[in-house]
Amino acid sequence: MLDRLSTTQPPRTAARLGTAIAVSVIVWLLLTQLFEIRRMGNGLSPTATPYSEANVVRAAEHYAKYGFRVDAGLAHIVYGDRFRDAGWTKDLYRYPLPSGVYTRYPPLPEIIAGTMERIVGYRLWLWRLVPVLLGLAATVYAVAALRRVLGSLAASGMIILLSIVPMVTSHMHGLHFEGYAHAAFLCELALLVRILFLDERPSRSGCMALFGLCFLQGWLSFEYVFVAAAAVVPLALVAREHGARVELRTVLLLLAVSGGGFVAAHLLHFLQVATFYGSISAALQDLSSRAAYRFAGEAQPPYLVQVAVNLVKYAVVIWFYPDNQNFPNNGHFGALLFIVSVLVILRRMMSVNGASGLRTGARRGLAMLSDKGVVLPMVVAYAIAALWLFVMPSHAYIHTYIVPRVFFLPYFVVVLIFTLNVLQRRVDEPLHG
Repeated sequence: MLDRLSTTQPPRTAARLGTAIAVSVIVWLLLTQLFEIRRMGNGLSPTATPYSEANVVRAAEHYAKYGFRVDAGLAHIVYGDRFRDAGWTKDLYRYPLPSGVYTRYPPLPEIIAGTMERIVGYRLWLWRLVPVLLGLAATVYAVAALRRVLGSLAASGMIILLSIVPMVTSHMHGLHFEGYAHAAFLCELALLVRILFLDERPSRSGCMALFGLCFLQGWLSFEYVFVAAAAVVPLALVAREHGARVELRTVLLLLAVSGGGFVAAHLLHFLQVATFYGSISAALQDLSSRAAYRFAGEAQPPYLVQVAVNLVKYAVVIWFYPDNQNFPNNGHFGALLFIVSVLVILRRMMSVNGASGLRTGARRGLAMLSDKGVVLPMVVAYAIAALWLFVMPSHAYIHTYIVPRVFFLPYFVVVLIFTLNVLQRRVDEPLHG
């Protein structure tokens, strides 16, 4: 039986304090976003991928004027006169788009924006309330799910760490997919923690929710494919270390549900593209040519060189928050991913060094490498997130303002481990699933 993590505070006092902290975090997030929205007015966000936002705004005008069924519901990202000096329109001389239809990404962000234009008109500040409210709702759900596992205070401490990374506040108000995808991914991770720690077997409603969240991420973008589909693996390792009865068939079921949701979304997008072109072969050619470009690029170095460069580049990007001249203030984790990762490893090293019977450095090193509760889940989470750098190295090299967001998986995992192993003061109240 798993135990609930609590503090030395009386239960009611701890619960109230934890609730107050969680509410404060949500209010802080809301205020930061309202400030940013007021500052931007009807303009593009300087931090939430303005290039792609311009495409979304133009596509929204086309949806509002011609409806959502034209050209199989795909987005017209170069339509109209809005923000002609931003986004794809400024690159038309390099990348012509004769049909005006963008077939390379799912169109959900543009569809949401087009719906908002029909409802409230061309008021970007009102459009931005949709991703902000979804982001806040995801945070509320994460708090509710995590507190069932960790207790009120520990869950609130965890939600602080999950919310203060720059990638949350810089993109929550964005009209492109990043804010939406992060909200869905946060809900997925919190749901998986609840299922793995509390449920001996996933319920039908839990599986349906997981499928829906992964479908949503799949109809927003490609980059989350590995982290959305395989997030259950490192989380299951952590859960098992803390006494949860996680069976292999449970992990396989959750893998299938997660991956199935993501794949279903891309099958829908593929059918849209095939309908637009009028044939499956034409859609295959379009999507495969784009995949080949994302893999190899244009006049790029050899594959292994690209991967090596990406690994070094992303180590700097995700751990040390470099400036990006094209997208100022577009940080991802600041130094928090690096700091929390190091803290978790250092605490594990201290516990290994203090263990009786491990007198030699070799034995201590082997104990660290074989650790299934801290080191292994961290390594697995980082590896899953880094898969995109190996599968689509050219795309990853160019899109350092988007792709690093998938490393929220290892960040969530290390924060969960930190909360369980470091913030925990004592274990005293039995946890009932």
